[in-house]
Amino acid sequence: MRRLRARRFAKSKKGATAVEFALVSPLIFAAVLGTFEVGRALYERNRVSAACAAGARAVTINGAAAESAIEAAVRAKYHDAEQEDVAIDLTDETISGAAFKRIEVRYEHDLLIKFGKGVSGFTFTAVRYAPATS
Repeated sequence: MRRLRARRFAKSKKGATAVEFALVSPLIFAAVLGTFEVGRALYERNRVSAACAAGARAVTINGAAAESAIEAAVRAKYHDAEQEDVAIDLTDETISGAAFKRIEVRYEHDLLIKFGKGVSGFTFTAVRYAPATS
């Protein structure tokens, strides 16, 4: 009688789908969430680049001396809650005898999904040079 039960239990297919789902689902969820995070990171990288380009445009329109206008143009690309994660460096540089304003924008991008200890986000940086006009 025991042997018969053991054979029936070994041949039974009940619950196999649940076990397979339990084994495969973490991989599927990791792939979906990883794709989501990569998409967000690409969006933020493009936004940093656009903010830096807006700063270069402000240099062209307002002149290199109007640093508050340049910084305002860069910060306009970010919401109020994100302002603390944005760092803007404005420096004057001379390249081949011509004066340029160097605009560097750094943004601290935090991951929504923490993949492990020590991996909390990325820093995206964009740099543009604009002719320094008065």
